[in-house]
Amino acid sequence: MIVECLPLPISVRARYYRHGIDVMTSSVRRTSPGSLSPRAKTHNYLNLIMADLEVQATDPAAFTVLLDENGNLCEGHGSTSSSSWTARC
Repeated sequence: MIVECLPLPISVRARYYRHGIDVMTSSVRRTSPGSLSPRAKTHNYLNLIMADLEVQATDPAAFTVLLDENGNLCEGHGSTSSSSWTARC
């Protein structure tokens, strides 16, 4: 186990707290559990990379979010841990 203790980069992240984070969904879908078992840890994140490249081409400041095959919010690049989302419409 590796544990790093570093100060949070508050000055870098301050604008996210003040103004929120731009999030975009990609046309690339998350790999279906019917296609590849989530228990198989293959480290194949190609769909996450492709989705991130698509979103970054449109808005370099946006965070990428993927939908599953049913259109449900699934995950995004760098959000494989627990994430909490609040939408402001």
